[in-house]
Amino acid sequence: MAHVWRRIAVVATATALVAGCGGGGSTTPTDVTGTLIAQTRAVPETVSVASSPTVRVVGGDDYLLILSESAGSTGNASVTVNGGGTNLALLDARRSTGPRRHTPTASWGLGGLGQTRAENRAEPDPAVGSSRTFSVVEGSQPTVTATLKAKGTHCLLYVDDSTVAGAFTDANLLDMRDTFDNQIYSTNTGIYGATGDVDSNGRIILLFTPTIRAGGYGYFYPSDVLGAGNNADMLYARVPSPSNGQTFAVLRTGLLATMAHELAHLINFHYKRADGGEESWLNEGLSFACEQLNGWLDSAGGSPENVAAYFRSPERYTLHELTGNYDDGHAGAGFLFVRYLEDRFGQNIIGRLVTSSEVGQANVTAAAGVAYTTLMTDAAAAWYLAGTGLTTDTRWSLPGFDTHGTYPVESVSLSGPKATRVSAANSRPAFTASFARGGLRYVRLTNVPAAGAMFALTTSSGAQVRATFVRIPTAAGSCAVNGEPGRSVVGLVWGLGTKAPNRQVSPERKKLYRAGQVLCVVGVLLFMLGGGRGIFLVMIGMGLMAVGAQGLAGSGLVLDPEQARADLEPWSRMTGGMVNDALSEVELVQKPAEPQVTVRCQQCHALNDEDAKFCKQCGQPL
Repeated sequence: MAHVWRRIAVVATATALVAGCGGGGSTTPTDVTGTLIAQTRAVPETVSVASSPTVRVVGGDDYLLILSESAGSTGNASVTVNGGGTNLALLDARRSTGPRRHTPTASWGLGGLGQTRAENRAEPDPAVGSSRTFSVVEGSQPTVTATLKAKGTHCLLYVDDSTVAGAFTDANLLDMRDTFDNQIYSTNTGIYGATGDVDSNGRIILLFTPTIRAGGYGYFYPSDVLGAGNNADMLYARVPSPSNGQTFAVLRTGLLATMAHELAHLINFHYKRADGGEESWLNEGLSFACEQLNGWLDSAGGSPENVAAYFRSPERYTLHELTGNYDDGHAGAGFLFVRYLEDRFGQNIIGRLVTSSEVGQANVTAAAGVAYTTLMTDAAAAWYLAGTGLTTDTRWSLPGFDTHGTYPVESVSLSGPKATRVSAANSRPAFTASFARGGLRYVRLTNVPAAGAMFALTTSSGAQVRATFVRIPTAAGSCAVNGEPGRSVVGLVWGLGTKAPNRQVSPERKKLYRAGQVLCVVGVLLFMLGGGRGIFLVMIGMGLMAVGAQGLAGSGLVLDPEQARADLEPWSRMTGGMVNDALSEVELVQKPAEPQVTVRCQQCHALNDEDAKFCKQCGQPL
């Protein structure tokens, strides 16, 4: 039994010495108080900040903090954490809108617009080749004369007589007619609802005109269906400009996507005209979602480009944009929200949103059967967690859109929404975070100590400010943080992700290890001189060396698997390095992979196989 007692004495002495030396790391306050929250990984929990709650989280992982405000549309909201101190800087710069592909419907307004335009009724079944005068709202002239070039089951294609020769071939126009009839019209009316028929001709007029502003592709003008203007169910679209390289082949996908987008606006307005139309943020979100439903997600000025703008700095954009004068980031957020609703509740929710008598947030709540404020925070968590493999719960997933995908038409690569990193190492991080009202802010809380961390939350920004906590693995490399890389297979499988690798033992542990060596040497000398008690010094020294080399948890003195993994990380990386050194001597491993060669189309910029003769996107010769 003597040797057992000796081992117990060694462990007790080593533990006491380690405590006296600071444990090889910094100490952490233990007075962490508040309501325990977000104990389960990837399961968000939300609290109202207006009630000034104090919450706490356990250690061992990072936490995503999502701040949200659902009532406003302009100005900023802010949240103070643990009394404030540091004002978190906004990420990146807000991207102002360049030339939009279409003119937002809400930007036209409705108060009297079109009343000064001459009413212009036409025969219900005009013949191909007949002419008609149309009023237009873009360009230098108030009216244009156009010729009917093609008739479809659901459309009439008019081309402005001022269009340059050769802009369209007959085949181009038939292609547009057939695609509209067989794909766009059937998809939109099947999912969104009926178009209405104010001019009683059973068709949608498509007017192709060079009066469309530079950079634009087309628009829907609500006054046309309000008994004013052209008094017709119609859309406006640009014409090709071959002399500038803007041929039909280059513009085709953008034109078709715009027709699908604008027809969704027309359908939406048919049901919401009594309310003055749907609110801009939801109206545009539904129309951008329509582009994807028609197969043109990745097109010039499409949703991937808008989502990229939003993800660069989510806190700069409200999700509740009402004016129609939105930036790309607003459009990206609107698309993401409608996409989330469709993924969670099924495609039929789109029809319910369009055909209901409600608008805006009330419309969303009625169609989904879930409060908008809840859906907003659930969607925000889904946009961050999507593609990480951390959850399969439909409330926090986004299977219909790859938030970490690459979209070649606009050369866009996404890596999830950016978050601001804040260290919680002192267990009470103090900061103030601001963000656009009606919007979100992502904060990633790192270095949470073993004792946990607490967060006293306050705001003066109203009752609709909320804080959502999501527990995520410390090394999860699936979401972009301050510009760090996005999805990482290594990070998801092995837990390395975007965390900086630790290949060195801390200086404190090195000192402890050397102290143990000294005790071992002294103990051996005493034992050789006949002092039997020298063996105790040797045992104590070996204990200190073990703790110094492997840490408290790594040596087994503290039962904490997560901390043990961190303690042993330098040795794990050493082993990996040795394996890598060995593999580097293997010829098969040394041989580089065959390069993947692709060719970028000069017209639409899509990537094609090396031996391709024509672009798979626009059909132009390579």
